[in-house]
Amino acid sequence: MAFSDLLNSLSFGVLGGQVLMASYNYLSAFRLEKAPPLAASPKASLLIPFRNEAENIPAFFDAIQGLNVESLEIIVLDDESTDETYSLLCAHSASHPLVKVLRGERIPESWVGKSWACHQLAAQATGDVLVFCDADVRLSARAVKNTLSWMENQCWDALTALPFQVMKNAYEKAIIPFVMHLPILGLVPLRWVSQLNTPSLVVANGQWFAIRRAAYFACGGHESVKHSLLEDMELARNLVRQGYRIAPVLATRDLAVRMYSSAKALKEGFTKNLYPLCGGTLAGGGGVLCLYFLTHAWPMASFKGLALLLVFRGVVCLSFSSGLLTVMFHPWGLVGFSALLVRSTWAYVRKRASWRGRWVTIS
Repeated sequence: MAFSDLLNSLSFGVLGGQVLMASYNYLSAFRLEKAPPLAASPKASLLIPFRNEAENIPAFFDAIQGLNVESLEIIVLDDESTDETYSLLCAHSASHPLVKVLRGERIPESWVGKSWACHQLAAQATGDVLVFCDADVRLSARAVKNTLSWMENQCWDALTALPFQVMKNAYEKAIIPFVMHLPILGLVPLRWVSQLNTPSLVVANGQWFAIRRAAYFACGGHESVKHSLLEDMELARNLVRQGYRIAPVLATRDLAVRMYSSAKALKEGFTKNLYPLCGGTLAGGGGVLCLYFLTHAWPMASFKGLALLLVFRGVVCLSFSSGLLTVMFHPWGLVGFSALLVRSTWAYVRKRASWRGRWVTIS
């Protein structure tokens, strides 16, 4: 058998498997907006760290205005911002009686910024369920209630949501699906993650991460992941190792987020995250590049392969409501993702990365 024939067989086989997995997830994955009725609501704490997020504050306070939850507290924390974040939080919270504003303490040397902010928020929370939310997330009036409903109905200890990704620029449409959509939908049986309870299959997204208070403190909370730049995944793995159940849900109607509003922010963010997302080893990063070549580059060389790839990308588009332009930008996304993974690997080799004006030493 010629080498090209072997590549074709491997490519069609693996990509075909991803098409089947993506189709299964499209049909079966839990969706936040389809939450069952909630009989009795536990008290919830919505916890949001803000660092240099002045531009997001008005929209965030507009979004929380109509939250439909019986017992809810909202705690926001200014994480040593260098812009007007703290003063704007105080000004907007004056007309929102549910909102408590904290000024974060200086980050200890042994901590990574976001984990330290979330740790401080959790220490002040009184809810039975802690809902960690990023400042750039826009939530519907039923987002918190639907989260609590799923957790109560399914007896989950934690729930993480995959929001609608707002992608306005070409580089966002090209690259973000390669990180947030394609590997999740094509490789993980989302409906069964909570049943399989395997750390290697965990899906976690810090943009929306709800966890029962008892489970959070039992697994060590954010203090147990204080060194990690991928604190959401590490916290979720800690939960699973302790025997707790975490489930991912699609949330394209109840939650929306624009991860990066500039090319610089996208480059910094994925430089910080991609290497650990791909296993945190040179072998893992190399394996991901090989897999992406096999399933996203090689198929474009033949009509049959291209057709199969388009089916896969189409199912992903339907699942995440991401739009057909994300498919058209596929070749540029593959190149951009690969370059960012190499950049991320180099940052970890040097043990140094930056995010939101902070330089972080990687242990």
